[in-house]
Amino acid sequence: MNLLNLFKKLSFYLALLVVYQCSFCFSAQAQCDNLYQKLWGFSNGSQAVPASATVTPSNDLLVCGRTASSALLAKFDPSQQLLWAKVYRTGSLTSFKKILQLSDGNLAALGYTTVPDGRSAVCIWKLGPAGNVLWTKL
Repeated sequence: MNLLNLFKKLSFYLALLVVYQCSFCFSAQAQCDNLYQKLWGFSNGSQAVPASATVTPSNDLLVCGRTASSALLAKFDPSQQLLWAKVYRTGSLTSFKKILQLSDGNLAALGYTTVPDGRSAVCIWKLGPAGNVLWTKL
């Protein structure tokens, strides 16, 4: 199975999971928000919106997205247990759109952030294996 097909299947199953968990929430937004918090490992009331996911060579799942104003990255083990979840912010609004694990074990995230004049700018983050920021480029 090539990586594109694997990514399509994983994205499909992640979308099914989110839809399944929130299928009863269309009339009860607070309940749906609580399910998102559980999915992402939040307990502080932050709303999280997933954007993309990828499977690492060790079969961990990296999921990226955003909260109301920050980029979000979470790592799950093969048994779907949350290993860690972190938020990142470089401007007044920051969001991850794509996450990849590099051959050296580090992570690369593509997304956008706001710059001081209020415009959105594409941004690339290089992160360590535990999600620590190594560098960012606008």
